[in-house]
Amino acid sequence: MCYWNMWRYPGTKVKKLMKLGVPKKFAIMTGASSTSYWHMSKTFSTNAGMSEEWINKQGLVNIKHLWCVAQGYRPAQGSVCSVK
Repeated sequence: MCYWNMWRYPGTKVKKLMKLGVPKKFAIMTGASSTSYWHMSKTFSTNAGMSEEWINKQGLVNIKHLWCVAQGYRPAQGSVCSVK
């Protein structure tokens, strides 16, 4: 949710969510909310806009993938671990 913190202002949050494809109604409800970052990470709008695919495009590290590699599992497509 570092992006949510960086966007800071409600107007910026709404604009960015709409840019990511979230419907206007949901973007406004989510962007104007004063709920904590932890709770906002579980909402429809943040999960729809900031999908796993979008996060990967941002170049962020997938911790689950790293854990699978460290444990000797072969990461399957979609970052789901499967046994060798």
